[in-house]
Parts: sequence; structure tokens; C-alpha cells
Amino acid sequence: MYLLKIISKQMLMLVIPIFFIGCAQTHTDHGHSARHSETDILKPHRSDSLFKVTDNKRYSVELRMKGNNLSVGNNRAEIVIHRVQNGEAVDVENAYLDITPWMPLHKHGVSTKAVITDKGAGVYAASDIEASMEGLWELKINIRAINGEDNVIFAFPDVRKTEAMGHSENHAGKMDRNSGMNAPEGTDFSTQKMSLRNLFKFSYEIMDRKKIPVNQIHSWKLIVNTNEGRPVTHAQIQVDGDMPAHGHGMPTKPMVTKEINPGIYLVEGMKFSMPGHWVIKFFIRTETETDAVSFDIVLN
Repeated sequence: MYLLKIISKQMLMLVIPIFFIGCAQTHTDHGHSARHSETDILKPHRSDSLFKVTDNKRYSVELRMKGNNLSVGNNRAEIVIHRVQNGEAVDVENAYLDITPWMPLHKHGVSTKAVITDKGAGVYAASDIEASMEGLWELKINIRAINGEDNVIFAFPDVRKTEAMGHSENHAGKMDRNSGMNAPEGTDFSTQKMSLRNLFKFSYEIMDRKKIPVNQIHSWKLIVNTNEGRPVTHAQIQVDGDMPAHGHGMPTKPMVTKEINPGIYLVEGMKFSMPGHWVIKFFIRTETETDAVSFDIVLN
């Protein structure tokens, strides 16, 4: 009996550490799974909105505007905010929002303050979003809510006057030239260009194809270097495109999905719905600089 007690005690001493190791491993695995699931959960809920996750991954933000673009003058927007709770995306209510239009190339904003109205269920209406001139603009959105404070920036590389984008004006003018097939005289169709501020050298290549297809989803390879020819790594790049003669954008929402090699980025989801003149815009943000570039193409 005494020997049995000793053996039982020894076995118990072996089982206890194993039990705690198992618990620690389970806890670690669960934490990793939770972090992974949050990334998966913060996805767009609406197909017709611009979408980004805030800098510190606290919230997802969906931005809906007319044409999903800013225009010179007064703009309105609808903002939908979500967060993760118990493995699900839930509405962020009673948040405090600040929207700051900013022109990074000129380093100025506007004096008009955007007006935010809480519509409930995580939906916020914004009015008096002012863009004072044409060019590259950012909308900086600051959110203070239940998960703390966080920020997100939406870039609009080619803000124009409403009249220049008007449907009737386009049809009265450019539509006479073979339904918008032709680009304006003197258009640069280079596949390699310097950015607006001459900070970066951009070039692109079509992946796995000899030419850009019409009405087919395909991928581009975007190469970004400094003036001195050094690869620009770990940059945040947004993609946009439109057909100036028709006043509409792309049917998809292309995005940079990964950096293939230093300074070489994969752009997926490219699609052009019809032949004609298209303008593709890339907005880049590094740790120290912001800039943009546009490429003109004509599809047959």
C-alpha cells in the first residue's frame, strides 16, 4: 500500500506539468486564431463602397460618395463603421468622427469643417466635405469610439471640378470623337513615368498577357523606384481608374495585394469594361512621403 501511494504521487507530479503545458499551448493557439479571425472579419459589407481598415485595426470603415470620388466644391458621404466582437462584425455606435480634407502635395487643408450626423446602427452622414481645387486629396478620418481612438486615410488622386466630369459635357464634346476611343492630343502613353512630385519612378507590366484585355479581370505588376533607382519597399499603394470621356470608373476595385520583390507590387482585380481611353492612377504613401502618378491607355 505504501509503495502504491509513492507511485501514484510520482505519476501525479508528471501529469500536472503536462496539463499546464497543454493549457498554455491551447491558450496560445486560441489567441493566434482570434487575431487571424479579426483580420478576416473586417471585410467590406457593401460592394459599392470604398473600404479600409484603420491604422491600428480597431475598426473597418466603408465610405460611400457620389461616384466614390471627391469633386471640387462641397461633397457629401455616408460612413459605415464596424468592429469585431465575439468573432463577429458589429456596428460601432455613438462614435465621434472628425473628417479632414488634406492636399498632401500642397500641404494644406480647408477652413470648412465637415458636419457629421449619427444616423444610428453604425452609419454616419457627413456633409460640407470641401475640396478647394483640383488635384490629389486625402480624407483623413479620426474615430473615437468604444475600442479607442484610431485613424484611416482615403486617397483621391484626381479630384476635378464637377463640370469637367459632367455627363452632358462629355457627350457634347468628347463623345463626338469615336465615342471616347481617342485620348486628347498630346497624351503621354508611356509605361514608365515620374510621379507628380518627381519623387518616384513608376512603371507597369501586364501579367501573363501580351496586351491589356477588355472586359476580363487580369493583374498588373507595378515597379516603383526612387530617383536614384533604388526600390521603394513596404509602400502603401492605392489604385483607381476612370474613363474621362464617359465619366465613369472601373467595374472592379483593383488593389495591391503583395510586394512580389523589393519595389515590385502585384496589382490584382484590374478590369476595363469597354474599349477607349482610360486613365489609371496610383497613390503611394511611404514612411516619409506621399505622391501619385497617372498612366493613360487606349484599348481597342
